[in-house]
Amino acid sequence: MAPHAGTTTFPSKTQSAIQGSMPSVLDTGSEIALLQENLNLLSTVYRDLQNLCTWFYAQTPVETFSEHIDTCGLIEEDVQSIQDSLNRRRKLGEEEWNVRSAGWHEKYSQRLYSLRRWGLPLFRLWGQKLMLGGRRTLVRLLAVRPTVERRKLKPSHITLVLEKLQHHHLKLSDLSKKFAASLERLRLRHIHYLLTQAHEAARQKTEARREDQATFERHWYEDKAIRADLRREFFQAYRTTRQPSAQ
Repeated sequence: MAPHAGTTTFPSKTQSAIQGSMPSVLDTGSEIALLQENLNLLSTVYRDLQNLCTWFYAQTPVETFSEHIDTCGLIEEDVQSIQDSLNRRRKLGEEEWNVRSAGWHEKYSQRLYSLRRWGLPLFRLWGQKLMLGGRRTLVRLLAVRPTVERRKLKPSHITLVLEKLQHHHLKLSDLSKKFAASLERLRLRHIHYLLTQAHEAARQKTEARREDQATFERHWYEDKAIRADLRREFFQAYRTTRQPSAQ
């Protein structure tokens, strides 16, 4: 996914609103809405990671931020993996989606919530008021990049940013693996469902053939009996008509 220039649009929902009371299992409408919200948020995070890497590359010496750049690359891979999983979910047919179990759906719902909660803190890598007073989100940092680039980060700040990035990588990597694994389990569950349906259809066809065979044999014997009765009646009548009449 290519980065875009310009100011990043930050999601309107606040952290406190997100952490309010939420159902443990999403209904279809809510699940689709949250899925799309997460996809939009992931796109925003990806673009901001690209911009953050650009900012790291611009620092002197750049070697100071080599781990930061590498970690951003790992997070980008995590983001793309989660995007692939969510887009895969969005393309699922109704039949495949409906084979999910209640336990599977509850865990999936919790991961969607968890992803959204963790999407927002990624914008807060520069918490602790590292610079620029109250400007605490990455979005605001990028909006004032010329000012930031004129300031030199303290070693403690550089270390803190790396720790934050590594922490987000661990969490998003875990989520990406769980999303991929859960959708793979759903695929296998659907294959098992199709196999069960195919076995049932084959059983019904076999039973139908047996019933057809039994019906055919019954009709054949019935017709044979009718033909035998007709032959007896015919020959009996024939012999009667061939007897010489009394003189």
